[in-house]
Amino acid sequence: MREFYQAEIEVFFNPKKANDFAKADSILDYRLRLQPIGEDSVKDVSCKDALESRLISSKLVAYYLALIQQFYEKAGIPREKIRLRELDEDERAFYAAEAWDLEVETSLGWIELVACNNRGEHDLGGHERLSGQEMTVLDDGERVLPNVFELSMGIDRSLYCILENSLHLVNNRIVLKLPPHLAPIQATVLPLLSKEPFTSEAMRIYRSLKQEFDVVYDVSGSIGRRYARYDEIGVPVDITIDHQTLEDKTVTVRFRDSTIQLRVGESDLMNFLRDHLKIG
Repeated sequence: MREFYQAEIEVFFNPKKANDFAKADSILDYRLRLQPIGEDSVKDVSCKDALESRLISSKLVAYYLALIQQFYEKAGIPREKIRLRELDEDERAFYAAEAWDLEVETSLGWIELVACNNRGEHDLGGHERLSGQEMTVLDDGERVLPNVFELSMGIDRSLYCILENSLHLVNNRIVLKLPPHLAPIQATVLPLLSKEPFTSEAMRIYRSLKQEFDVVYDVSGSIGRRYARYDEIGVPVDITIDHQTLEDKTVTVRFRDSTIQLRVGESDLMNFLRDHLKIG
């Protein structure tokens, strides 16, 4: 069952061109959180400086280390809780010419989420030796045995770390502060009272919004209980249809993290949500 909680990327590359990697140009100023072999603390260093000081072997490796660190930052893990720890010969796999573990600090300590291994020619070289079949490819007129850079992610561990870093107790209020772009439910539509004309107006808004957003309609319980329920499961925005809605076609928009409430016109609601949820 391992395939259900392990995700891997195998990047095949020409080792002679590992520093001729145009994709890396966009991340040269991005700062990695590196803990090299023998260091007790993390160095916050740009990809460019890490390459020039030879902390990282190539632009290709720098690019994928930056990509995986950015992934967890966008998932809501604070930068200061992330490190890329370089493994020494005793820790790394025998086939790895270079190895970094992306780790996240949690209440349980540092947890490894992604193993980043420069596997060199171990994979295709091994196939070639055992099968007797040539595994080289033609690159710019030259026969090359591709090397492999591998990123191996623990999905279950990653989900745990994202949830632990997102779950907060705020004034006795449980709040799952998922980044809006990660929230499975993006907004709720809540009639203040579970009777007409509140319910029909709320249903009309719900049907309009669900064409573009993942929204839910809920009339169960008091409005306070509904707010609390959706705070706990990470919904970024609550939209309440109240008495004023019936008078001037504005709704109450409540933000999960701050509990700030704003009045927004029904005609402006779609663009308001696009902006807040960073959609479009």
